[in-house]
Amino acid sequence: MARRRIAGIIDCHGGLRVVVGTARSIYANGSIMTPERLFLMPRNCWVETDKDDRLPWNMVPWTVRRVELYIEWWCRTRNDPDALAHIAIQRYLLRYALKNPDGTGGDGSLHIAGLLTWQPSSS
Repeated sequence: MARRRIAGIIDCHGGLRVVVGTARSIYANGSIMTPERLFLMPRNCWVETDKDDRLPWNMVPWTVRRVELYIEWWCRTRNDPDALAHIAIQRYLLRYALKNPDGTGGDGSLHIAGLLTWQPSSS
């Protein structure tokens, strides 16, 4: 068993990828660090992998949700409007708002004024 870090990569279309690995191996991957992508790594968040460095299937939903919660927290706590102006974050929030019409996100419509004032849930 090995302890590995988790990170989220938001692409320019608002899609989220979750990666698991050592901090060094995640940062060393040059394809992750591009200007149109946003890379966020939750602090003090580790997962246990098996001897072959694979994440157990029962940990996958928790790992993805942990990164989603970190991204929501990150968006809520930014004081600099330029941080939220990144195209990846704008599209991630748009995708999240459209995907969650049950009140936890947006209303499921493309009502621009509602999307501009919408904030991620505090859960």
